[in-house]
Amino acid sequence: MSNMDKVMQSEAAKDGVMIPNNMADKDTDEQEETIAEDLVAIQKYKMAGEISNCVIKGVIAQCLAGASVRDLCSLGDRLVHEETAKVYKKETDVKKGIAFPTCVSVNNCVCHFSPLASDTDVELNDGDVVKIDLGAHVDGFIASVAHTVVVGSSPSTQITGRKADILLAAHFASEAAFGLMKSGTEYQAVTNVVQTVAEGFQCKPIIGMLSHQLKQFEINGETSIIENPSENQRKEHEKSTFELYKVYAIDILVSSGKGMAKEMDTHTTVFRKTNESCELKVKASRALLIEVNSKCGTMPFCLRNLEDEQKACVGVPECVFHKLLEPFPVLYEEPNEIVAQFKFTVLLMPNGPQKITGLPFDPTAFHSENCITDEEVKKLITSSTRSKPTKNKKKPETTEVDKKPDWEMILDTKIEELREMKGVDYSDNMALHFQLQSLHETRPAPSLVQGVDYKAIYANIAALMRGQEPEELDPVTMTKFSQLWHLHKQRILAGPEVPFPEFKPKEGSALERNMEFAERKSEQWSADELAAKEILLSEDVAAIEEFYLSHASLNPSNG
Repeated sequence: MSNMDKVMQSEAAKDGVMIPNNMADKDTDEQEETIAEDLVAIQKYKMAGEISNCVIKGVIAQCLAGASVRDLCSLGDRLVHEETAKVYKKETDVKKGIAFPTCVSVNNCVCHFSPLASDTDVELNDGDVVKIDLGAHVDGFIASVAHTVVVGSSPSTQITGRKADILLAAHFASEAAFGLMKSGTEYQAVTNVVQTVAEGFQCKPIIGMLSHQLKQFEINGETSIIENPSENQRKEHEKSTFELYKVYAIDILVSSGKGMAKEMDTHTTVFRKTNESCELKVKASRALLIEVNSKCGTMPFCLRNLEDEQKACVGVPECVFHKLLEPFPVLYEEPNEIVAQFKFTVLLMPNGPQKITGLPFDPTAFHSENCITDEEVKKLITSSTRSKPTKNKKKPETTEVDKKPDWEMILDTKIEELREMKGVDYSDNMALHFQLQSLHETRPAPSLVQGVDYKAIYANIAALMRGQEPEELDPVTMTKFSQLWHLHKQRILAGPEVPFPEFKPKEGSALERNMEFAERKSEQWSADELAAKEILLSEDVAAIEEFYLSHASLNPSNG
């Protein structure tokens, strides 16, 4: 078996997850749930997506002639740490950071190039085709992205030749793949359309490369889509279909050559901890595994980001030998060939696939003598491009099912039941009372408390329950809104009879005094009303006048 086959077989294997100490409290069954059961998970995926897109833009901006690839990789990883540190600041148990270390692979280098301080660096030159690949996660919810740029290119200069061929092929292949991402579509359809698009530009997809389903804390989920498989790989690769509420990272790599990627003499620096266990003899190996378990958990990491990369290099061989670490080897095409890459992350929702990562690409900046001739594929690419939402434009007429956003599809049955109960006597069920209040009206709330706009939160909850689109919120308020809405949704799904937690104000606070006063006032007026009825029934005019003079707010007509 060749090295390439070993790599592909390793990547295609179904990976288990060794839950590190800092994630051990997470329930395994909870991780198996799809995003259908957790609206907060969707928000975390989107946060990670925004961070990944933001970071890759920052790295691309520095892809200039003379730039150091090592510095670009370090920049990407630093930006991921900085951006993820800005979210969920108070929730210390929420892990976040790098989901895949920044790799910058140039020209014929296919993937996973992220050099250490001790490695030979690479300097970018005008005309280089540069692939940037990275990922971020928030609470284990991963968003991966990759993009290809040409160093020194500008909108005024059109790129031609083989560079135009591979970039257009990779771009249109990714668009066609996205267009096929619907529940029930076989993975094989994506494999075939990528092959068709690449052949239209006289290119080849990289043989055996995989796109993966994503799960919480798992970058290589249970199923994968294979690119340009060999006959053996096609027979052995497990067939599957896209499923609703699942998350996928689609990775398209296209070569100007034969698509044969192989290892050379470049050191592997990116690894991922597996679920294997073994007693290690070398002290450096044990220290490496402890640090990885603490800092990275199950996420891929680069040795460059560990405390002492030299000691880490000493400990790696034993860990890899016992399969405690899985390597991501640096792969190359033939020296004179070029490889392009586009990767995006997709949430598969009832109203269509939602692409949460991926940067814009302008195909008009490239001119190729080749083109796509398959009419069905051309229609697929066109529909994929047109399906992207555009702001401030009138939406076309759609069916009732199409109109329903994701959250309403998830809560459809229970919400309709609550809507039908408007006007019902629910005075003895305070939990149901609160739910119906959220459904039909906006609860009064303070404007800003520690930077959180609670008034906007309650307005959004009411909007969601009415079947309306929520308003955009600032990041701090959005985080709190996601938490409150998730809690509210859980109660609705559990049933209207589920009681809300008892609220107890702080002892001695003004709120406690106000509540006590309101309670006493309520009891007093109840007693006064009874007394008023007795006086009215007695028909004692003098007593009635005396009573209402002392209680002027009561209306005698109500007697």
